[in-house]
Amino acid sequence: MNAPHRSLIFLVPLAMALGCSQPKGYTPKAVPPVEEVTLASATPQNLFGLQPNREWIYEVETVTVQSGRRNTERGEVKLIVTGVRDVAEGKRYTIEVRRDMTTVDRQNWLVTAKGIYQTTGTTKDVVLQPMQPIVQFPLEVGKRFIWRGQGPTPIGTVGRNDAETVCLGPQIADTGVGRQGSIAFEQRATFRAGNVQGLQVAYTWYKPDLGIVRNKQTVGFANGTQVITTLRLKELPK
Repeated sequence: MNAPHRSLIFLVPLAMALGCSQPKGYTPKAVPPVEEVTLASATPQNLFGLQPNREWIYEVETVTVQSGRRNTERGEVKLIVTGVRDVAEGKRYTIEVRRDMTTVDRQNWLVTAKGIYQTTGTTKDVVLQPMQPIVQFPLEVGKRFIWRGQGPTPIGTVGRNDAETVCLGPQIADTGVGRQGSIAFEQRATFRAGNVQGLQVAYTWYKPDLGIVRNKQTVGFANGTQVITTLRLKELPK
């Protein structure tokens, strides 16, 4: 992320030195307008864009900062809806996260008239007790919802989680498929698994009918290590 930022700084004085003149015959391309999203356009059924067999492909960048050293890894991950079934409360979806053809995570999500909840996580199908509210309806800017329970932690093992999520409202998200109107949420959570404890801060941008278009999360540990992971939608879902 740093390199593109430095490039932009470099280009500013370069553009000033060259002036704002355009080469002959140059026609600037019109920037497509960004479709705005309202809270009223979102429902529990369309916010995540869940459909049978639907796939999302994301660019993923993971930056690890440890003992003053910074390591960056880039790749792709794919989210796939591998199962859907009707239950008394609504619909239950199984979502697999795959990287390099390997399933690295599996989650079950429950969509009801009141919101979207995660019920299990990891490839071992660990049950979240109680189930975790991801988004609760009706949506309101500043509305908060709290979860305290047992379940998977950012280090992959089961532990105690205390999370608070707030709706930030409509925002424009930068993605691999252009700028997207979306609804943003912030989640702050503390976790403890055995002797390991830390803080997780996550921002997620949803576009109704499309799903998650961007996600950024930072996990910090007591020893000063930080892991920053950013997902950007790379292709429109199938």
